[in-house]
Amino acid sequence: NISMLKADVLLMHDLHDRLVPAEESRRFAEDVRQIGGEIYHTEFSLFQNAVRVHTDETEQAGTLNFIKQAFKLYKHMYKIMSLSS
Repeated sequence: NISMLKADVLLMHDLHDRLVPAEESRRFAEDVRQIGGEIYHTEFSLFQNAVRVHTDETEQAGTLNFIKQAFKLYKHMYKIMSLSS
């Protein structure tokens, strides 16, 4: 039951995930916000080329997009580390 949630939530999701649509994470994040919970939600489009199930041949990850997505990952991981210390 989400209304009993007490912990901060750190959520990351690949926009091109074909197994679990990114919309599911967005809905969960919104539900957490509605109950006044703390959530750090990051969406990436970085991993689809690394994980075969997410590969989309019509999309090419350029250098600039890779840097942008890698920075989003860095910020998300930094948030995790800052909460754990």
